[in-house]
Amino acid sequence: WWDGAELERIVEFVGLLKLHDSRNAPAQLYPWQLHLVGGLLARRRRSDDEPATRFLALEIGKGNAKSTTAAMISLYLLASSPHRVEVWSLATKRDQAHRIVENTTNFAFGAEISTEHGGDIQCKFREILNKKTRSIMGSIATKQRTADGLLGRLYIADECGRFVDDTLGKLIIATHKLPDAQILMLTTPGQDRTNTYYQRRDEMEQQLRDGELGDDRFPLLYGIDAEDDPFDVAVWPKGNPMLAAGVLPIENMRSLAKDAKSTLKGRSEFTREICCRYDDRDAAFIDLALWDKAERDFDPLEVSKGRR
Repeated sequence: WWDGAELERIVEFVGLLKLHDSRNAPAQLYPWQLHLVGGLLARRRRSDDEPATRFLALEIGKGNAKSTTAAMISLYLLASSPHRVEVWSLATKRDQAHRIVENTTNFAFGAEISTEHGGDIQCKFREILNKKTRSIMGSIATKQRTADGLLGRLYIADECGRFVDDTLGKLIIATHKLPDAQILMLTTPGQDRTNTYYQRRDEMEQQLRDGELGDDRFPLLYGIDAEDDPFDVAVWPKGNPMLAAGVLPIENMRSLAKDAKSTLKGRSEFTREICCRYDDRDAAFIDLALWDKAERDFDPLEVSKGRR
């Protein structure tokens, strides 16, 4: 069941925050963010009232504030939980994982939940503490035994499409330590789809299409469709919901597309990272479209006329 009152509390809390990367503009949750936050924190199991979603997978184009949203969720848990919780941000490099912790710190200072002279929320180097509940948030670089010894209420796996070991497998084992533990998997499509995230992601998508998705799984897979032209402006909002919200400037997207079109690598990266559709053409020697035009018989002298 959906706990509407909890979602209202989250919306009210986010309304107190300021967007430090947008000249301290008031924060708000756009429809896709409400869907994400609701799916993670406002879905409940009828049997015991614990969170229904254990694993949430989010695929979305770069620049759509996924790290910002994760920071909002983290601060809400740290500030509102009546008991001790642990929130852990993970990425292949600790500096990247720490970005979400840093965003959470900036939100806490901007809302004056934490100050240099005190406050219940204490922001230290690479970690955030709640003095009353002894809750903690920290960052970790992924490795095989990452989750050993952790009691995470929430694990945020940032850019998990690029994980090189079975960290997600270890995290899934770790979620069984607590009845309300959750994994939030965030990524844009990577070039290598052999890692364990894609095994789970593709299984979730197939189960979703077949109507067999378990209640504990919640995939939000934004992206253009297989038949879409990634350089067609009309399809960009499919992988970038912040475009429809008016947050992502369309002019910036046009500029990115113009630059990307000039090379095979650029077109492939634009398709993956902006339009959120898997594409590995940059691993090829030549563009497949050019290869398809190749002729079996040709005269090299004729072809090279007028060329150096």
